[in-house]
Amino acid sequence: MHQWTLALLASLPLLAGAAEEPTPVPQQGYSTATLREPLFDAAQVAVETVRITNWLGENHEKVGEAQQAKVREHLYYLIDSRIKQEFAATGRILPKEPDLQLGLLLAWAEPMGVYGGNLVYNAVKVADAPALSPTLLPPEGMTLALRDDLLVVKSELGWSVSMPYYFMIGRLADFKAITGLRTQLMIVSTGAAKDRSPVGYSQATLMLIYTPQVELAEARKYWEQELQIKPTDERVELGVRGLVSQRNHVDAGHMWREIVSWQAPRGAMTVTYMGNDGTYEWNRPHFIDFLRALQTPQPAR
Repeated sequence: MHQWTLALLASLPLLAGAAEEPTPVPQQGYSTATLREPLFDAAQVAVETVRITNWLGENHEKVGEAQQAKVREHLYYLIDSRIKQEFAATGRILPKEPDLQLGLLLAWAEPMGVYGGNLVYNAVKVADAPALSPTLLPPEGMTLALRDDLLVVKSELGWSVSMPYYFMIGRLADFKAITGLRTQLMIVSTGAAKDRSPVGYSQATLMLIYTPQVELAEARKYWEQELQIKPTDERVELGVRGLVSQRNHVDAGHMWREIVSWQAPRGAMTVTYMGNDGTYEWNRPHFIDFLRALQTPQPAR
């Protein structure tokens, strides 16, 4: 048996019996109600962590873009399960002590296309493991940092948002859209949950779009067309700053699509939330939390 397998399996009783004093406010600002029902039990996480990290060690240079997406999702399914076990045992989501399992998984996060993976890896790695430098950098004008157990993204255009570190940031971009307007974009996958897909589980997806110096009606029309949201679709009061979203359900794909947008003092802000039946409902509290955590540009003085 591989030496990592022995080390991980040997650590399982310690995980189950941990009795640390819980932190007062884990993932501050985000509900902890979703931190239960892991997809994999502790033994499965241990064995699968060894399998996938060994496989990546031998094959990462041959992983194409399509396969990379599946690999990074699987990494984060395992991370999600490990975190839920940590929370059940200690009340924390970021372990107080070095964590071999999370370290092995997070070491591959950035190589598989996840922003900020090195930040969390360096926070949980075993003492004798070398620190990792970032290889996937945000675009100029945007920054990414780890603050306690939250990842924080800030833009020079004035918006910022925090989220639990196990959210998977798959894209950060600053570009000129086909409309000719400057656009900042962030795509984030939430925690994992069981769903009605053939696989049986998935992450939900959050997308933030900020377009400076544009009127809300123009930005909203464009993104509603992209998401195929119609004026007649259901309207939902969100309980955050008086915001009202619109959503619809795609029966063929068992998927929900939801969009909310508002006029910021210096541009238009849009946030979308999408997920399969099951994942959508499970993670929707974190859609609301994300909106609460989102700080928008302030009026010019």
